[in-house]
Amino acid sequence: MTGCALERRAPEGQSPEVVAAAVEAGLDRQWKLSGLEGVVVRPRFQPRPVIGAGQWASEVGRCMAASGIMNWGYDPDEGLFIPGDTPTTSEQLQFYWCFERYPTVDVLTPAQIDFIYDYYMRWLIPCLESSGYDVTSAPTRTAFRDADPALERWNPYAALERYPATPGERAALAARCAPTLPGIDGWSEQ
Repeated sequence: MTGCALERRAPEGQSPEVVAAAVEAGLDRQWKLSGLEGVVVRPRFQPRPVIGAGQWASEVGRCMAASGIMNWGYDPDEGLFIPGDTPTTSEQLQFYWCFERYPTVDVLTPAQIDFIYDYYMRWLIPCLESSGYDVTSAPTRTAFRDADPALERWNPYAALERYPATPGERAALAARCAPTLPGIDGWSEQ
């Protein structure tokens, strides 16, 4: 038989209430890290959909760049940092605004984590390797499952021995070897 394929659907995720509570906890944590408590009134924005962890850096980067802040970094334990300088109140406020605008939280269920791990091991890593890109240091299923949800979860693209050199090569590789599949909030890029 040709044209037949068994499609495995992504497992159901957390309830909207659990996701909203996790987003709020992440925003509360970031507000505390900003050092702005008692300095300025905490802004409140309309809730945004949770984005995949793989999209977070590029989305927040564009948001920060739009305000003129180009040279910055993020440490999950320290918050915003500006290399060689202390972030100003204005920079901290802008970062918080971008952080709230593009929330990402890891509220994956155990079934979703196993689904993602299986996708990486059975499809994405072989696809990357057949395209000439070696993946290094893949975690065990247990290590992947037990990863700290406050940190970005391991993914094969972050473990490439060499990364595609040009934006065109990156786009072609991502089109051939999709970094995620639809259906899992907080991980899927679609």
